[in-house]
Amino acid sequence: MVNENFYTGPRSAGMFCLGPGPDPELGVVTQRIIPVAAGPRSYVLADRLAYCRFSYLGVVPGTQLDKWLPNWIANKWPLGIRMEMAGLGSNGSRLEPVTVTAPVHVDRDPDIVYGDF
Repeated sequence: MVNENFYTGPRSAGMFCLGPGPDPELGVVTQRIIPVAAGPRSYVLADRLAYCRFSYLGVVPGTQLDKWLPNWIANKWPLGIRMEMAGLGSNGSRLEPVTVTAPVHVDRDPDIVYGDF
């Protein structure tokens, strides 16, 4: 399920952030966001999936090696994001889910404090 919201600048995205707080699953402090809830602007992006997984590409601390990680807890943006999906069953009349890997290009002014990390 996806909720469509207009992006009008940082404040429009910031209204979904609860700020930093403890993540009981990971045992670290992370940025918390408001949980997704169905509403009048919601629609189904994909259903009847066997799985849907996200992976994040980052540099392993203390090395120059890149690694795909199941959770993103680093204090900077990932180099890439991978989304893997597979349908529950094959149906030749429907579009099948695919794996998508996308680089993350971040172009920010280093002198501005953005407050997101």
